[in-house]
Formats: sequence, C-alpha cells, structure tokens
Amino acid sequence: MKSGYTNFFLPLFCLLLAAWCYKHKGAPKRCKKSVKTSVLVWACIAAIFVIALRFTSGIIDGFAKNVYDTSFFGIIKGIFIYGSVIVFSEYIRAHLLQNLRPKKRETKVICVLTCAAFALFEIDPARFLRNLGTPMGIFEQIGNNVLPAVVVSIFLTYCSYIAGFKPTVIYMLIAKLPFYLLPIIPNNQWITAALLRTIVPFLAILVVSYDVSYLTHSVSRRDLKKENPMNWIPTFIFLIVFMLFVIGIFPIRPVSIASGSMEPSIMTGDMVIISSLENDEIKVGDVVEYKRDNYSVIHRVIEIVPEQGYNYYKTQGDNNNTPDRDLVPHEAIVGKVKMRIPYLGWITLWMNSASVEDTAQNEVDIETGGTYD
Repeated sequence: MKSGYTNFFLPLFCLLLAAWCYKHKGAPKRCKKSVKTSVLVWACIAAIFVIALRFTSGIIDGFAKNVYDTSFFGIIKGIFIYGSVIVFSEYIRAHLLQNLRPKKRETKVICVLTCAAFALFEIDPARFLRNLGTPMGIFEQIGNNVLPAVVVSIFLTYCSYIAGFKPTVIYMLIAKLPFYLLPIIPNNQWITAALLRTIVPFLAILVVSYDVSYLTHSVSRRDLKKENPMNWIPTFIFLIVFMLFVIGIFPIRPVSIASGSMEPSIMTGDMVIISSLENDEIKVGDVVEYKRDNYSVIHRVIEIVPEQGYNYYKTQGDNNNTPDRDLVPHEAIVGKVKMRIPYLGWITLWMNSASVEDTAQNEVDIETGGTYD
C-alpha cells in the first residue's frame, strides 16, 4: 500500500496539482535578473555543501548500503518518481507565492502557511512517531526530522518567493536524489545529520537574504552591515566543533554516569571526559572505560595480569565489594577518565531515561558476578 502510494499516487497527485497551478498561473513577479541569478547560484552552492558534508561525515560515521533499488532500472525509476515529485511540488510552492507582493498583510501569513505545509510534507510520519516514549526520543525526532524540515522549508519558500521555482528545484534535486540513487550512502549518527541538514540551510537563508538586500538596495548600509552573514561564522564553527566532539572524532569525548559503582569518586549523574589511549600506558589506579557486550563500563584498574605476552586488567568499582568477574583485554579498553564534571550527566540520563534501568542492571551483573545478558 505504501509502495503504491509512493510510486504512483503521490507523483500523480503532484502532477495534477502542478498542472492546475500552471493553468491558473498569474503574471510572473518582476525581479532583477541579477537577483534571480544570485538566488539560483546560492541554492546550488548550499545543496552541494549539504551533500559534500554529509558524505564527508560518512568517513567518521561510516557508510551503509542503500535500501532503495540502485540497479539501472531502479535508478531510472527513482529519478522519475522522486525527481517528478520534487519538481511538481516546488512548482506548486512557487505558484502559491508568485502573486504575493511585498508589504501586504496577507503575504506574511501565506508565506508562513506555505512553510508549515511543505515542512509537514517532508516529515516522515512513521519515522517521527518512532521512539517517542522517552525524552531523548522526542529530542531526536524534533532535532533530526522537524527542525531540518522547517529550516529547509523556510529557505526554499524565501528563494521561491524571490526567484521562482528553479532555485528550489535545483536545491532539492542535488540535496535529496543521491540518497535515493547511490548504492552506498553515509550512515550518519542522527545528531550529525541533524546539524548538517539544519546549519547549511540556515546559513544559506542569511547569505541569500543579505545578497538580495545588497542587490536591491532595500536596506541601509548600516543595517546591511549588521545582517552580514560573516557575523555567524563563530557560531557555525562552534556547532561543527561540538558535533565532532560528540561523535568522537577528537581524542576526548563525554560520557554520562548512570550507576553508583564508582561512588564517591564519580557519582551517579556526573559526566566524565574520556581520553583515547593511543600510546598512553594503563597503570594500576587508572579509571578506564571498557566495552562489555553491547554496553560500556567505567571502573578502576586494580591489577595488571600478564598472560602469554598480553596484558589483561582486573577492574573494580570503588563502591563494589568484589572485582569484576572477568579480566579485561587491552583491546576492549576504550580510554581513560581524565576529568569529572559534577551533575552535568543528569541531562543525558533524563533524556535516555528508558535505558538507564537496563544500564544499571548490567552494572549489577558485573558487580555481583552474575550472568551477562
């Protein structure tokens, strides 16, 4: 049912609606050719940046096989289905905006409604409703689905209002079609995809708005200086660095503590900064993070046990009565604890509240020598 809707009914609906819009189109809005060219160029640049950054980030996050049919006939089918939906829907957007005139009260209302309608059109309901049972699930769906859709819709609506449907069609074709047609696509973490899909269109809005104001002389030089998008570069750099820090590209990364096995040195709800080992030697007394099945444990090394030329580590939580049941091989150790930040981890724990109980149970298994699930 879903396949039939996507492959036939949705393109047909967009085609019929676009044909109706074409039949009832009004006189085109007068606009300088230089302005239309500028908007078109910036839309292309923004789309190329989105694709380039998404695929570059795949070097860090990894790549995955595309779930869509990427055979020759599958690509032709994808171009016809998804390409036609993009072209027809962007023509419809332009039709809604082409008769609007500046400084009219209804212009802002129609632009806002258009933004909202096309943002909702881009949100996948099944994906949005997934994992809404926890605060982290809600945060993820808003950050990864709602916010990018809204920012992109604002950018495209503004471009369409100024220069028609050509810039928006080009942006959407470049930014979206590769994810339907290429056999291998980046397997981005949600926060990586969310930031890249939001930051680039947001900066594009600032740049296009600034350029249009400059070309049309619609604002004073003083106001134009205040609107200079270069003022946002520090914020942009901070967000990129924050994203790289969170996904672990730097040799340090944050981890929130969900159990009390290391109290009082590390309390539940604290955040610790983990430094990757590289050539750093592990000594008795170091607090390390190691992998056990599908979860992480942060305990102190109490003994180094050499066996057959390899070092194994006996670990124990400061608040535990007995050591962890199994020795930890060197390759299982992720890094050392370098810093503790009190209370900051409660934010993450609250957002991941559904998984905290499972994490605590895993810690209990380790502390008491129970059976691992």
